[in-house]
Amino acid sequence: LLQASETHALISRKDVFFLLACNYSAFTLIKMFCPVLLLSKITARLKGLMQFKTATLTILFIFLNFQLHLLAQTFPCNGDFIISLYTKGEPPTRSHEINFNGNFVSFKELVSSGVVFNSVGFNNRDGFLYAVDRFTTDIIRLKSDGSFEAIGKEESIPIWTTGAGDVNKFGIYAVDERTNFTLYFYDVTNDFQKIAEVQRTWHPSTGLTGISEIPIDDFAFDPFDPTTIYTYQRAWPSGGFPNSPVSSQGHLLTINADYTSPEFGMTKVIAATDPNIIIHIGALFFDTSGDLYGYGSIVPGPVLQQKKLVRINKTTGETSFIGEGPKASGADGCSCPYTLFLEKTIAKENITCADEFIQFDFKLGNNAERYFDELIFSDTFPPGMEIVEIIPAQPLHVAPSPGTGIGTEILHYKNAKQEANSISTFSVIVKNPREEQRFCNQAYLQVPAEFGGSILSDDPTTNVFSDSSCINIIEFDLSDSEITINQPVNCISQSDGVLSIYSNQLTEDQIYAVSYLLDDVPQGPFLIKSDEGILNIQGLPPGLYTGLCVKGVDNASCSSQIPGTFGLFVPLGLEQIQAVAPSSYCIHDTSTIYLDATQIEGATYTWNGPNGFYAESSLIQLEEISLDYSGVFYVTAERDSCFSIDSVYVEIFPAVIVDLSITEQQDLCKPIQLSFQSDQSLQDYQWSPSELLSCDECPDPTILGYNPGQYKLTTLDENGCESDHYIDVESPLQKNHYIPSAFSPNGDGINDKFTLFGNCSIEEISLLQIYDRWGMLQYEAASIEVNEENDGWNGLSKDQKLNPGIYVYLFKIRYLDGSEEVLSGDVTLMK
Repeated sequence: LLQASETHALISRKDVFFLLACNYSAFTLIKMFCPVLLLSKITARLKGLMQFKTATLTILFIFLNFQLHLLAQTFPCNGDFIISLYTKGEPPTRSHEINFNGNFVSFKELVSSGVVFNSVGFNNRDGFLYAVDRFTTDIIRLKSDGSFEAIGKEESIPIWTTGAGDVNKFGIYAVDERTNFTLYFYDVTNDFQKIAEVQRTWHPSTGLTGISEIPIDDFAFDPFDPTTIYTYQRAWPSGGFPNSPVSSQGHLLTINADYTSPEFGMTKVIAATDPNIIIHIGALFFDTSGDLYGYGSIVPGPVLQQKKLVRINKTTGETSFIGEGPKASGADGCSCPYTLFLEKTIAKENITCADEFIQFDFKLGNNAERYFDELIFSDTFPPGMEIVEIIPAQPLHVAPSPGTGIGTEILHYKNAKQEANSISTFSVIVKNPREEQRFCNQAYLQVPAEFGGSILSDDPTTNVFSDSSCINIIEFDLSDSEITINQPVNCISQSDGVLSIYSNQLTEDQIYAVSYLLDDVPQGPFLIKSDEGILNIQGLPPGLYTGLCVKGVDNASCSSQIPGTFGLFVPLGLEQIQAVAPSSYCIHDTSTIYLDATQIEGATYTWNGPNGFYAESSLIQLEEISLDYSGVFYVTAERDSCFSIDSVYVEIFPAVIVDLSITEQQDLCKPIQLSFQSDQSLQDYQWSPSELLSCDECPDPTILGYNPGQYKLTTLDENGCESDHYIDVESPLQKNHYIPSAFSPNGDGINDKFTLFGNCSIEEISLLQIYDRWGMLQYEAASIEVNEENDGWNGLSKDQKLNPGIYVYLFKIRYLDGSEEVLSGDVTLMK
């Protein structure tokens, strides 16, 4: 190779030595960045070499293929969550990659191995998974082709019973052993060696002392602090392992992993998680942004149902549900957050056609211990979104590729650079195409193969991983604007009134054309500049203002009408009145709506409102209220040709429609179940009487026992309206019973006792009496359970056997509805 490179200028002597050095270090696998980096360089030079010897070429490509084969056995450090799942009774032999979309979590098998492993951690230094062999004391290295190798042992234990392990950013593998509550630390990247071991103890800040004897199901190193391990204590008593103290159950914990610190191995209690969301976490992961996630169960043991993915605030313990996936009894997780990530957000989700520009914000993060200078970034914006500014001008330390950047709709960077352990933020300003539409797109980042090869941008404002960023360009709509009025000084000749339009759709310092009708006479358009989202129309005389229209000056087709009539009338010597009414009303309320206005001596009042409403009084009572009354009510006070006007908005909410039903009874002995359906959104609901139901705040309670009658469902809808709904439950008893005509108490286990049998309608046998043929009482029993043969008559009288023959019985039975019945007849006692 050296001779060939010097003779034919294939590669430099320095490159060849670098390549050979990589070959000698091939056993550390993904330390093989060198052949990957040189591959494209060597291949390019080979294409121009026409006289290179065939044997030399063959040797070179055999060498490269061998290196790439080793590389293929590694896993990409791309920030994905890796989880090992298994059901009860099955060993963990497989790992999966988590895929997530919305509230649905799925798993794609990543590796299937012939070893039973646990306590998995991802080593970003060499690209392998590390775990323990649960049937030995081996520490193993898992490869992507399913093969594995034992790289060391732990001599101080008889067998691994651990469930928790992880690898920190420096390639140190830590394992927690449950039987002795000890953490073991190993260097697995270089020659295998144990670094340290420590028994877990409680930190003084917890108020606890001694060994931290809690079962740890998984833990994860903080990607930004390799001396801190995050773990979780189950919120339920653990079978086979202590789970004390109770005070820290269901809490997020940290363990000090700094073996140079006097607090090495000490456990701190951070915060409680939400027990309504998760009570057991079998797998923990950190993402590339340093957020903590867990996969676990809301159902306690002994058979766990781990299927919920949650996000946990590592400082406060705040827990949020992300999604639900396949159910498993056991789970173990790891990730490799020491990689690159790309986030793309939009400053405003809703853009109107009056906005001139749209801003996209990007965050490119590098959590790897490596400098990148050959990244490729690309983002293509929709037609009409021409790039007008990039802030800063060269965010990735390189100019945009030719034909892209400012003045185009494409932003492309080749050989983009990113420092190790750094974050770059930049913004791209594009023109607004001013066409009503919704679009979603993602930026693309090409990275080396060992980091996943490619990364799509993620919208961090959603719970979907690697999702596109979406934006709505909507019509200019000011119909719900807030209108305020500064009335003129008097009603004679002053023109100093102000009508102000406020909306968050009004862009700061942008000029709008405003027109309106004053007493049905067109006025304008007037050019007015927005001031903090407000258009102030000044110098207005008294009168009625209608037909307000606002247009964007840069785009005349982008306009919005503001409905309503606005009066500017404040006469000389007449105070401003104030209208008062409830802002909302539920249609089924029994209370009355009153419209009230400030009383001015000598003034007359008129009210105008929706659906042709008209009244003359300062205080009005609305009767026969209907949904048609929703809207604005205007009141005018007049005295001596001067007016004072105000308005009030009342919204009438409709009644909730609920359909109550009873589950059809195929078997009248089974409980009756109630249920309901409603097309409207309910905030809360409650059944009553609660003492007769299995639950009062569930959608489908069952009636306890035999309790026919009326049941009520009280609902609270999203408008705050409460209403009651009733259903009558009728359940006629079908009274069935059977009394044997003979029995043989001979001890053969067949028909040895005499009693009454019946269906669920019978609550109990209140009394059983047996008489002989002469009317003498021979046996008596009370409060006997129906269908219980062992509680029946055994043919004895005062512990003496009676002779075979015919005897008279009397049963007094009580039914579930409280009624009683007496049954009598004769029974034959046989040998």
